[in-house]
Amino acid sequence: MTDIVIGEAIMQLVNAGEEISWRAVTEALQHQMQDEQDSERVTAMRCAIAKVTRELRSRAVSSGFQLDRPAAGQLLH
Repeated sequence: MTDIVIGEAIMQLVNAGEEISWRAVTEALQHQMQDEQDSERVTAMRCAIAKVTRELRSRAVSSGFQLDRPAAGQLLH
């Protein structure tokens, strides 16, 4: 079910002509979860958000990017 709700979020972004990114998928899932009444789907959406977040962190760490550090632009101010 987790992969299904991720796929639905991606299709929602595609149909809206939006950019596909990890952040956009996470935001789409969060938005869908607010309106969802089915507890099984809500659970799947929570798991999907966690899965996408883990993937984002994993890719950031493997590329040497640290998510908890401020952006370079923020350091200049």
